[in-house]
This record gives sequence, structure tokens and C-alpha cells, in this order.
Amino acid sequence: MHTAPISTALEHPAKFTFIPKAEFHPGWNKITGVTLEDGQLSIDPHQYFIRFEDPSWTYVPWSIVQGHWSEIRETPDTALEQAAVQFIAANRRTTSDPVVVMRNAEAVYSYLYDHERLAMYDDLEDVTAADLRVLRECSILCALNRAALNGRITVIGPAWYFAQCARTVFSLDRTSEIRVDELFHGGFYNGARLDEQVRAHVALGGKLVHGCQGSGNGAGGCVVQYGTDVRAMQTELMALRDPVIRAFQA
Repeated sequence: MHTAPISTALEHPAKFTFIPKAEFHPGWNKITGVTLEDGQLSIDPHQYFIRFEDPSWTYVPWSIVQGHWSEIRETPDTALEQAAVQFIAANRRTTSDPVVVMRNAEAVYSYLYDHERLAMYDDLEDVTAADLRVLRECSILCALNRAALNGRITVIGPAWYFAQCARTVFSLDRTSEIRVDELFHGGFYNGARLDEQVRAHVALGGKLVHGCQGSGNGAGGCVVQYGTDVRAMQTELMALRDPVIRAFQA
């Protein structure tokens, strides 16, 4: 799968390597710019990213979020999202190292997609460990995507297009692709799990926003700062979509 860069304003051009605690699927080698060898996932920004402008990320270390989990909550005077904004403002850090982002994201999504923890939810009884692996690994790569407050997408790689990326990496058939896309788009973050995901995404410096506002259509998503012009982001994402999808189909 080859994606020609749409913008090459690379400020962090060196290849970087992430060593996950749980080894990634070998199918990541199918994605241009990604190399998985001996349990190490290496990414060449020149080849992997479609756009790589202003590569810096806001985050809160997962250990801090965990240690103050009960403080990020709704009260009679404060909405959950307001509590999240306040917690980020008080504890945020900034990094230009994508490996720091990926390590923090691994902790976030290992929690959100933990098979044993999710056994308590009857509506997820058909979700398999394989489904959770797809969601976890793709989400860790998605954590590198970034949008500015005005909605301009500044960092985007193939993993943003969640369903197509999952199909390529994990060799999913069309039915399985649609299924995991629907899980990512809404089925997983509905009801009782909504509060959990709002809290957890504090560690990635914002809120999870999907690339579309209807049913899942492969548009994936991105964790953006609160206050981001989401409509502008979604409009730009749709403009970038066709050349990327064609690359997946090549």
C-alpha cells in the first residue's frame, strides 16, 4: 500500500521506533513507511505520513490520569467534558517525540480495549479478542494524527482511515471491515462506556472525534483539543479521503 505525501513540510524527519508491550500484527509491514521486525515498530515519517506539519502533541501521562480518575467526573456544577478540559489545562505536557505519544496511547487503549474488563458488558459479548486487537493497534497509530484548533489537519497517516487500514493490515473481509468500523464509530463508546472514554482520552490531550457524523463510513477519527473546529476538520478530511482510499486499493 503506497501513499504519496500531500505535504512534505517535515520537521521531525528521522525514523522512529516504538516497542509495544504486546507485539503488533505482522500485517503492519503492508503499510508504506512502517516496518515491524523483532517486535519493534519503526515508522519513516517521509513515507508514512500524508501530511506532517507542526508535529507536536499535547498529552497527560496515563499514570497521572489513572491516579486522579475519580476527579474527572460530572458534578451538579460541572459537566464531565468541563472537568476533562480543566484537568488537561492543569496537567498537560507537550512533546515533539511521537514515541512518547504512542507509549501513552498504548496505555490508554490497553485499558479501553481490555478483554477481561469488558466482560461485564452484555452488549459486547460478541466482541472477540481479535476485534480488540484491531481496535487497540489502529488506535495507537491514530494517536499520532493531529488537527489544529482551526480544523486544519496537521498530522495524518493512513491509520486515520481506520476501516481501510484495518482491512489491509489484518486481511479483513468486507463484512469484518464494516463490523470493526461500526464498533470504532459508535458501538464501543455508547452508554456506560462513554464516561470511560472521555476520561481516558484526557491522557491524549483532548476528545475523540470521528471523521464523520453519521454511521461508520471508514472516516476513522482523531483525538483533538477541546474547542477545535470539528466541521472544518471533517471537511478537509473528506477532501483528502479519495487519494488515500485509492492508495489502499492499489
